[in-house]
Amino acid sequence: MATVKFFDFMIISEKPKVAEKIAKALGSNNGRKVFFDREKRVYRYELNVNGSRIAVVPAVGHVFNLKQKSNGFRYPVFDIEWVESFKVNKKAEYVKPYVSQLAEFARKSKNYIVACDYDIEGQTIAYNILKYLCKLSDEEIKNISRMKFSALTPRDIREAFLKPISFDLNLAYAGELRAVIDWWWGINTSRALMISLKKRGLYKVLSMGRVQGPTLNLVFKREQEIRNFKPTPFWRVYVEILIGNKKFLALHVKNIFWNKEEAVNVKTKCKSRKCIVSDVKRRKNKLKPPIPFNLGDLQREAYSKFGFKPLQTQKIAQNLYENGLISYPRTSSQKLPKNIDFRELFRKLAEQEKFKALAEKLLAKEILKPNEGKKEDPAHPCIYPTGEKPKSLNPFEKKVYELIVYRFLAVFADEALIESTDVILTLDGENFKLKGKVVLSRGWMEFYPYYKPEEAFLPKINLNDSFATTHVYLKEGQTKPPARYSQASLISTLERNNLGTKATRALILEKLFSRGYIKGRKSIEITPFGEAVIQTFNLYCKEILSVDLTRELEVKLEAVSLGKEKKENVLIEAKKKITEIMEKMKRNEDKIGETLEKALSKTFLKKASEVKTGFTKLIKP
Repeated sequence: MATVKFFDFMIISEKPKVAEKIAKALGSNNGRKVFFDREKRVYRYELNVNGSRIAVVPAVGHVFNLKQKSNGFRYPVFDIEWVESFKVNKKAEYVKPYVSQLAEFARKSKNYIVACDYDIEGQTIAYNILKYLCKLSDEEIKNISRMKFSALTPRDIREAFLKPISFDLNLAYAGELRAVIDWWWGINTSRALMISLKKRGLYKVLSMGRVQGPTLNLVFKREQEIRNFKPTPFWRVYVEILIGNKKFLALHVKNIFWNKEEAVNVKTKCKSRKCIVSDVKRRKNKLKPPIPFNLGDLQREAYSKFGFKPLQTQKIAQNLYENGLISYPRTSSQKLPKNIDFRELFRKLAEQEKFKALAEKLLAKEILKPNEGKKEDPAHPCIYPTGEKPKSLNPFEKKVYELIVYRFLAVFADEALIESTDVILTLDGENFKLKGKVVLSRGWMEFYPYYKPEEAFLPKINLNDSFATTHVYLKEGQTKPPARYSQASLISTLERNNLGTKATRALILEKLFSRGYIKGRKSIEITPFGEAVIQTFNLYCKEILSVDLTRELEVKLEAVSLGKEKKENVLIEAKKKITEIMEKMKRNEDKIGETLEKALSKTFLKKASEVKTGFTKLIKP
C-alpha cells in the first residue's frame, strides 16, 4: 500500500468512476491515479489545485449499513447501529479496502469536500463517512463544503468546486431516518412472517417492507377486479362503403348499442345501396413537442419502446451518467436547467454523425425554446445529454442514450400539425361516422423517431357526395376487465400515490419478484403465495398494506428534509406504530403460520425434507 501524505482537502465521491471525472476536471494534467490496494483495484486521485494538495477519494456506494446490536432472531427489534457494510453482508467484503482508504485519508486531511450524488441517498452516504470515518460532529458536518452538480462534465464539476454549497444536514437526517424506519419495518414484519411459519415446522425466507406491502396490495386488488369482472355484451353497427375502388368502414354515430334489439333494428333499416354525405368537418390541431425525461418517464418509454425493465433502464442511465454522457438520472424534474448554453450543446451533438442533421436544424432556429413539463425536483433538473461523445456503448446503453438525445432534440422542435376529418354519412335516416387523420407537418416527429402517429387517409369528400354501400355489419363485443399492471404502469401508479422514491420503486418490484409474490414480467400477476400473504395481513394487520400510512410517512420524511419536522418525533411515532402492528402479529402467530402453510401447500410445498422451486427453498428445520 502506498504511503499517505498530508492533504489540504479530501474530496469524497460516491463511486470510483465519478472520482476519475472530478480529478480530470480539476487537475488538468497534474492529477495522478494512486493505488491504495493494487490487487483489489482500489485507488484515489492526487492533484494540486491553486497550490492546494487535494485527494479525490471514492466510496463505493453505501459503505455503511444498519445492523442489529443484540443477537437473536426475534421481533420487535429496534436496537440498531450503523456499521461498515461488510459487517452486515459477506458479499460486501469488497467495500473493506475503500473504507480503509477513506479512514486513512480522513485522518490526514485538513478539510473535507462532499461530492456524492446530490440526493437523499448520496447525502446519507456522505453523512455516514463524515460522522464515522472523519469523526465529525453534526455541528462540524453542517459547515462542510458540498459540490452540487447534475452532470459530470468538466464545466459542471469545476463550477461546483468553485461555488460550493453548505452540507444539507436536514437532507442527511431524512436519509438516515428513511433507512432506520425501513429497517425497523422490513425486519420486524419479515421476522413475524417467518417465525409464524416456523411454528408450523417450515422455513422460508420472507420479506415485507414498508412500501412492498402497499405495492403488492395494488397488484392483489387489480387481480380481484379482474376475477370479479362480469363482461357486458354490446353491439356495434358498421356500414361498408365504396369510394373509388377502395372500401371504408363507417361506424354508427351511437358507437355502442347496449340493447341488441335496437342494434338489429338499425341494421335492418339500412337497406339502401347508396349513402349521402350529410356533414364534413375538418380541423387542424397543433401537437406540442414531448417534454424532457425524468426517471419515471424514461423508464416508461424504454419499457414501451424496447421492453426494458425499469430497474434495467435505471442502471443503464446511471452508467451513462457516470461516463459523463447524460445528466443525473434519479430526478423527478421535467424542466431543463436555466444556465445551459443550448446552442453550444447542439453544436457538440452535431459532432456525432447520427444527430448532426437534426442538431443543425435546431441551430438554424432564431429562438430555442424548450417545451417543458410541470414537475420539478429541488435537487436536479430533468435528464438531458451533456454533448460528450460516447467512446464505447453496449447495445442496451446505445438504445437508452439515443432515446435521451432524440427526446432532448425533439423538446426544442416545432409543433406538429395534424388534420382530422369527420364525415357523417346518412343511410336510410341513420348516421354513420367516417374518421380520417393525416400529419400535415411532422415538426418534432422528425426529431423523435420513436413516435409513430396513427394516420387514417381519406380521399377528398365533399358535402352531398353519394357513395355505394356494399354491406351493413352487426358486430358483437364484450366489455373487458381492467388490464394487469405492466412494470412500467405499476411504477407510474406508485409515483401517483407517492409510494417509494424515484430511486427505489424499480428495486421494490424486483424484490416482490424475487420473493415469489408476483410473476409475469410483462403482465404482472400475484402468485397464490403472494395472495396468501395479502390475505394474512388483511385478516390480522391491515396497516401493513395501507397506502395512506406509507404516504403519510413520505410526507413526514419530506418535512424532515426541509427542516420543518424533527427526526426524533418521526422516529418515536414510527416506533409506536410498528410496535402496535407487531403486537397484533404476535397474538396471531398460529393463525398466520397456518394461513401461510396452506398457501405453500397449494403452490409448491410437498411434504418432504427439502423442496426446491425456481425462486425459493423450503426446509423442515
